[in-house]
Amino acid sequence: MKRLRIIWLGVLAAGIATGLYVFVPRHADLRGFHPTEMARLETQMWRCYYARSYAGLGWYLYRTCRDEYGFSPADSVRLMALAARAAKLFQDSRNETESSRALPDLERYYALIQRRSGMTFNVARAAELELRWWQMRRRLATPEEYGRTIAELMGEIYQRQNADLQQAGQLRATAMAFCDKQGHGKMRDADWQQVETQLSEAYRLYHRGVHL
Repeated sequence: MKRLRIIWLGVLAAGIATGLYVFVPRHADLRGFHPTEMARLETQMWRCYYARSYAGLGWYLYRTCRDEYGFSPADSVRLMALAARAAKLFQDSRNETESSRALPDLERYYALIQRRSGMTFNVARAAELELRWWQMRRRLATPEEYGRTIAELMGEIYQRQNADLQQAGQLRATAMAFCDKQGHGKMRDADWQQVETQLSEAYRLYHRGVHL
């Protein structure tokens, strides 16, 4: 009987520890990411998005939130669900009116990021900039044009304006334009490796830019 009680106490303690690990909110660090790992994760997210593999997209979004920014597992799941749903709503839309249906999820996404990170950015503006560059790509804006919007989004989140963030935004846009030119269904492993290399340089500049 005593042994059974000890076992149950151990199970209870393990359950409490697991609950605390999963659900207790944590202070996320948006500046603590690793550039090469961020590039690898984002490349995988792009591959999943264009393949319409939303389960895969969600997994890499979760890994980014949990491993690179330090959100709790529960918050990482919430962020993953919001971002993946916004991406799907946008991908399935046929015009800008329909694509605007992704905005509420983007606003909830950035509101949670702000709440857990303690950053002071404007949530509504961050969500609007995110959707804007998605729409600009669909309207066939040049990489230079939507690259500036990407840099503006990063500047809003981190409350920074510098050449590193501007250049990083352009590099991400150039990588996207490369995917468009190749044709998403025709991208080979070597092409995706080229994208990852360019994103690695972009995130290296982001990392430096947000710490200035």
